[in-house]
Amino acid sequence: FAALYNDQSVLDQLDKETPLLITRSLTKFFAVPGLRSGWLLTAYGPYLDRIHQRAIPWNINRLADRLSQHVLRDQSYVDQTKEWLGKSRDHLLAGLRALEDLEVYPSDGNYVFFHCDKPVNLEAELLKEGIMIRVCDNYEGLSGNYYRVAVRTIEENDKLIVALARVLGTRQ
Repeated sequence: FAALYNDQSVLDQLDKETPLLITRSLTKFFAVPGLRSGWLLTAYGPYLDRIHQRAIPWNINRLADRLSQHVLRDQSYVDQTKEWLGKSRDHLLAGLRALEDLEVYPSDGNYVFFHCDKPVNLEAELLKEGIMIRVCDNYEGLSGNYYRVAVRTIEENDKLIVALARVLGTRQ
């Protein structure tokens, strides 16, 4: 599973003295929505003790187990997806950063997180254009003007950027 991590990973920092948890979901990367499969890694003793005390013996179903084993062997898919994702994410980040009312945060994942300075409900306005975005107001410490968008194809990302520019009244 190390192949699923990139240069930004802290996988090499796992040790018995560091209170660190690393999680990974296969659901998004392998496009298997509804199939709950992934992992949590730690080497920190107190965390391991708590996990062992609370974990249920069968915490993954047979289908998820079999599919996970299968997809993790597909290195070609992993490599192609990483390449596609990197290009598409970079394109999306550049397009969002060109919009003056947005503060866009760095991302190495399948999502881009940003803050909108303008008092507008981006979720509602973009929904009128057939685009769904995630409002992050239920994240602790964040208000309703923080959003998360999925990295999609370059064409879909462009549609989002054009719609955002229109809603914000901004030139791209």
